[in-house]
Amino acid sequence: MLPLKRLLCPTDFSPDAHSAIRVANEMALYFAADLTLVHVVPPTVNSVWPVDGYRVSPVGVDPTPQDTLRNAQESLSEEAHDYVSLDVALTLEVLQGDPADEILDFAAKAGTEMVVMATHGHSRLRNAILGSTAEKIVRLSPCPVITLHAGQDAARDRDRLKAAEAEV
Repeated sequence: MLPLKRLLCPTDFSPDAHSAIRVANEMALYFAADLTLVHVVPPTVNSVWPVDGYRVSPVGVDPTPQDTLRNAQESLSEEAHDYVSLDVALTLEVLQGDPADEILDFAAKAGTEMVVMATHGHSRLRNAILGSTAEKIVRLSPCPVITLHAGQDAARDRDRLKAAEAEV
């Protein structure tokens, strides 16, 4: 398995996902591995409003699927610019569908050797009822998965602040 050559880092553009991208970037630099950042746009649901017994689609309320995909691609490019070193061989992928299923499918097809991703730290009850993207990926991934717990950067920053205050 080592050295790693293909890493995958899913992102939902959250601060926790930014932490995972930073870790994936460091791993890619260390192993001289290729890194793929992927964002999955959930399936679109057409909005309709009931008006006098008719179902009317609002005009100009929801972004079109093309707009949604274009916005996701732009956001993914911004994250790559902000969090990935220029020395890393990088690929950006925007997919559409169920996030866990799309990430698992992509990882298998791309020959991914490790997935690096954030969790959102939802309660166990919610995960038991609804499941979670991270939990499903960990359970079904064709390769090892590193998960970073939600808020790790915040806790680390808080510890650094306490240490700096103690020095003063």
